[in-house]
Amino acid sequence: MSPTDEGADGTLDRRAFMERLAGFAVAAGLPRDAPVPPTAPAGTFNGIQMGPHTILDEGIERTLDLIAGTAAVNAVMPYSHAYNAGLVKPLSARADHGMPLTDNARRRFPLVWVRTHEQYYKDTTLRHQAVAPDQEHAGRDLFAELAGPARARGMKVYARILESSAMSRVVANYATVVTRDVNDRPTTTACWNHPQYVAFWAATVEDLFRSYDLDGLQWGAERMGPLMNVISPWNNDPPACFCEHCRAREFRVARSAEERDLLWKGRKSAFSAVGRLSPDFIVQDGVVPRARLGEALAAIEAMSRKHGIRVANVFHAGDGNLHPLILYDGREAGAHDRAEVLAAEIIRLCIGLGGSITGEHGVGLEKRQFLREMYSEADIDCMRRLRLAMDPTELANRGKKLSDAAAGGMSHGLHPLERAGIISRA
Repeated sequence: MSPTDEGADGTLDRRAFMERLAGFAVAAGLPRDAPVPPTAPAGTFNGIQMGPHTILDEGIERTLDLIAGTAAVNAVMPYSHAYNAGLVKPLSARADHGMPLTDNARRRFPLVWVRTHEQYYKDTTLRHQAVAPDQEHAGRDLFAELAGPARARGMKVYARILESSAMSRVVANYATVVTRDVNDRPTTTACWNHPQYVAFWAATVEDLFRSYDLDGLQWGAERMGPLMNVISPWNNDPPACFCEHCRAREFRVARSAEERDLLWKGRKSAFSAVGRLSPDFIVQDGVVPRARLGEALAAIEAMSRKHGIRVANVFHAGDGNLHPLILYDGREAGAHDRAEVLAAEIIRLCIGLGGSITGEHGVGLEKRQFLREMYSEADIDCMRRLRLAMDPTELANRGKKLSDAAAGGMSHGLHPLERAGIISRA
C-alpha cells in the first residue's frame, strides 16, 4: 500500500481502507479470510441505523447478536417515526444475513413504529399517522420488545425520527402549519416557527421518553437550511418561509424619523390597547436574564392557561425586563384576588430563573413580601442600615419596602370617580 492511495487530505476511500486492514492481518501472520472478532474500545459509541421492519422480520435477538458479532455495534437506532419512502429497498440493494430475503415491494409498512398516547398532545392539533391493522407488524410494539434484549447485551437504544414533506400525506392537520412562499402560497414543508408544529414535536419527544426505555433520539430532517432555502432552493420553488410566525420574527431597524415614530407609537400604545381587552389589569415588573426570556414567556403562557386568566406581555427585550399585564374584571367577585395569585407566581418565576422582582419600578407595598425570597436577612439588614444612615427618622416612603409593620392599605377595584357615577366604562 503506497502513500499515493491516500487522498490529498490524508483520507482513505472505503476500498483502500479494507485493503489496508487486510494487509495488517497478513503482516500479523493471519490468513486474509480469518475471522477477527470485532471489539470496540471502552467508551466507544458504535451505533447503527436500522429499518424497524428488518429487526422484526429477522427476529430481535438474532438481529442484535448479528450486529454485535460482526461489527461490535453497541447502540441501535431504529426508526420510531419514518416519514419517508426509504423503508422499501430493492432486493439487489439488500444484504444477505442468512435469512430468506422477502420482496418488500408489495408490503404495506407503517411510518410510525411506536404507540402514540393522546395525553401528551393537548397543545397541538397535529396527530401522527394512525397505523392500520392490515399494515405490516401493526400489532407489534418494537421499542417495548427491544428494550429487554438490548439491555441484556449492554446495548443502548435510540429512537430515530425522520421529518420530511411526506408528512403532508399522513399527519392530521399538517396543512395548517406549512411554510408559505414569497407569493404567499402554501408548500408541503412544515414551519418550525409555527407554535403548533413546535408543540407537536415536543409532545412526540415527551411521549417517547415517558413511554419507552430510551437512551436518546437521533433526529433527521430532509430540508435545507434557512439561507439556501431563500437564495437557492434545490427544487427551484420560490423562497420560503413568509408565514405570519416567520414575519413576526423580523428584526426591523428604523430607517427614518417617520419609521422611528411608528415604532415608538406601537410601544406607547400597548397599555391603552390592552385597555380595550379588559376593564382592569395588574402590571408586573420583573426581570429575567435575556437568554431566558423565551423560557419565561412560555412559562407565563402556561400559568395563564392553568389559572384561566389572560396575560398580555409588554417587555424590554433588550434587558429582560418583563411587564406582564394580568387581565381581569374588578366587577367580578374574587377576580382581583385570583389575578394577584397569578401575578405572585410570575414574580417567583423571575426569581427562579435567576432574575429579579423588579427591573425599574422598585419595591413597595405589593412586592415587599417577595424581598426575603430573593435576599437573605443579612442583605435586608444591610439595606435597612443604609437607609437609616440617610434617613434616620424614616420620613421617605414610611412603611413601604423595609417595614415589617402593616403599612397603609392599597385600593383596588373601581375608580372613585366611577363609583360616584361621574365617569363610566360604557
